[in-house]
Amino acid sequence: AGHHCAMPLHDRFKIPASSRASFYLYNTEEEINHLVVSLQKVIKMFS
Repeated sequence: AGHHCAMPLHDRFKIPASSRASFYLYNTEEEINHLVVSLQKVIKMFS
């Protein structure tokens, strides 16, 4: 979990894991805004 078939990339940049978001036609603007706000909180928490 957390590798997304990109282990060589993780090794290259020395990161242990990653997360990803996928969008499609059925996603609402509200859901996308919620993701953006949540990511901003995470960035603030870890910086």
